Amino acid sequence: MTLNDYPYEMDIRIIFDNADEPTAIYKIIRVEKHKFDRSKASINLKNNLLSINIIAKDSKALKATFNTYLKLVSVLHKIWTLKIKEDSK
Repeated sequence: MTLNDYPYEMDIRIIFDNADEPTAIYKIIRVEKHKFDRSKASINLKNNLLSINIIAKDSKALKATFNTYLKLVSVLHKIWTLKIKEDSK
């Protein structure tokens, strides 16, 4: 299997204001990393920048993987925001 087997590529980069939030999200995403047949994803965290690099065999696989990770980060961000609001009460 070579890189040419995965001609489609996309990078998702999300910068967070809060230093604790990206670490928490990164740890959950690493555990919940999805296994796809037609795509692969690498997840990295450096300072407050969470980056997800996706490579895929076709555009449908790229879109499905992108949507999966975007929804996961979105849900985790909402949970984090609610937790902060509850803790501040």
